[in-house]
Amino acid sequence: MEKRNKTVFILACTATIVTNILWGLSFIGSKRSMELGFQPFTLVTVRFVVCTLALLPVAIIKKEKLRLDKKDILPMIMSALTGVTVYFFFELEGVKRLSASTAALFIVTIPVMTLLYSIIFKRKRPSVICYISMAASLVGVYLVVASDSSGDSVQGALFMLGACVCWVAYIEISQILLRKYTLLTVTLWQGIIALITLAPMCFTERVDLRAVSSEAWMWSALFLGFLCSAVAYVLNNYSISKMSSLGHAVFLNLNPLAAAVGGWIILDEAMTGRGIIGAATVLVSVFILTLTERESEK
Repeated sequence: MEKRNKTVFILACTATIVTNILWGLSFIGSKRSMELGFQPFTLVTVRFVVCTLALLPVAIIKKEKLRLDKKDILPMIMSALTGVTVYFFFELEGVKRLSASTAALFIVTIPVMTLLYSIIFKRKRPSVICYISMAASLVGVYLVVASDSSGDSVQGALFMLGACVCWVAYIEISQILLRKYTLLTVTLWQGIIALITLAPMCFTERVDLRAVSSEAWMWSALFLGFLCSAVAYVLNNYSISKMSSLGHAVFLNLNPLAAAVGGWIILDEAMTGRGIIGAATVLVSVFILTLTERESEK
């Protein structure tokens, strides 16, 4: 039994690592796609059309039971809204206003948001170290945002914080659903509901898809749609089902690292000295926070 638990833990960690590297690079894909002609809602819709088309045949072949109990319909809708529709609205609006690496760094603050959620709604009493770590992470975020040369860095930061709040809600709701339904069922329903809610908003952007370049389609459909959505959401839901919220969140540190490397290579982005100090402050403080919380859970 102990060996089996160790194997499950290793698989969950591996799934989370791959997921967060892909999602870190997805900031590069999103920014590049919008530079090449896509608008936010159209981009996310294309992404999840590909995701749904990739997962649907798998569900049919596996004879997946997709029927939901009536009481689970609303939670499933809420998971799709918080994890896809509203989340990506905030994220892509943030990415438009910030460098890819700066936007990705905000995702690392999700453990802080998770702890705040536990304090407010679960009556959790964190240690002094946790409070210090949270304060340090906020200072680090301020340094990163202040060093970003983008014109709307403050607005971009607010959008990214909105995305983080959505993701905390998504994790909490998905954990409940995954106790009852399979990974594939939850992921597929989230994609379908996301498409239903996204499609009407695409028409307001009036993007001429025929004029979009082949490079933009490669980023949006192949990379963002298949790898960062279909593959990554299945891996992420697997890790969520096997790990605690904070245990899962520790690997989010890989997000900005992957985005920073990708931004440097692909988008020719560079951080200032103050930005690097801020990023290091966020990464270290969140790492300490997560380790402290994991110790308290034992």
